[in-house]
Amino acid sequence: MFNNAQIPEDDEEMDELSGEEIADHFKEIVVDGSERLYHASATAPYPFPVDTPEQKRVKKEHELLKFLLGSNLNGTISQALIPTSSRQRVVVDLGTGPGQWPKEMADAFSHVTFHGLDIVPIAPRVGLPDNVHFEIHDINEPTRFLNGSIDVVHARSISLTVRDYRTIIREAARLLRPGGVFFSGEWRRYPTFDPAIYPNNVTTPYINAPGLTRFFDQWNEILYQRLGIRPDVEREIPQLIVDSRFFTNVTPYAAFMPIGDYRFELPMKQAGRAYRDCMSRYMESSRRLFLDSGWSNASLDTMFLNAAQNMRFVEGLGGVYYTVTAIRV
Repeated sequence: MFNNAQIPEDDEEMDELSGEEIADHFKEIVVDGSERLYHASATAPYPFPVDTPEQKRVKKEHELLKFLLGSNLNGTISQALIPTSSRQRVVVDLGTGPGQWPKEMADAFSHVTFHGLDIVPIAPRVGLPDNVHFEIHDINEPTRFLNGSIDVVHARSISLTVRDYRTIIREAARLLRPGGVFFSGEWRRYPTFDPAIYPNNVTTPYINAPGLTRFFDQWNEILYQRLGIRPDVEREIPQLIVDSRFFTNVTPYAAFMPIGDYRFELPMKQAGRAYRDCMSRYMESSRRLFLDSGWSNASLDTMFLNAAQNMRFVEGLGGVYYTVTAIRV
């Protein structure tokens, strides 16, 4: 059952970083009067901060996804991690962020080595299981691992980090052994409505949730125009995997998550509240790119307020999380 106890507390902080590490990997930017920490890479397009407030959102989202999908993994991944006497099982987690997924998986699969890759050193460095390793890497570039040496490549919520998702698919195909598993999971950057309430899809986002719809319309346009990040890539990933011809058993899945507490079942009501909070934090993290694109803080505040009112008062509003698993031929 999902409950508020699973949500990280607001006083959880990222590991203390040295001044040299901050200079090498981060840059501080004032956004609406507050200093926020961003990655300093000149090539990676990721537009969000990487500081403690943003990590709180990511940690909440991690718990939401476990609730939504039922666990940290599915049966296909479990099969790929069955112990074998012939080789060490190895997993690579792309865009690992604070590293919750590999840390929790490492506790459950002590015979597997987990490598979490991220462009900034925000994952913990103390108190880790012996089978978890974090390293700095831009996932748009080839990794250091040998061809056919990996059992699972896990890529969750990385669509804001890559301009061409085919780069990720090709690298996953290179890394995976025959029979290895590629997993992708991405939120759709657009509002939708609960199929349990509107089974015939009688709603129109522009009419029923104009505030949140406007935010996503503007956000997707800015992401594409300024960073080359395509809208709707989450729905294109299964076909991109098929087109690569490196994989078989390509299995897509879509899960609905309510925004707000309109659902009567307590676990879903609690999850909906947490997701609404995540969405509010998500919008605030987008502020810098909007400002860089010519928006004023006042106009952003108005748009965010209209979106927030939709999320609080429009019954049946939600988001969709798309996953796909594929097996390396």
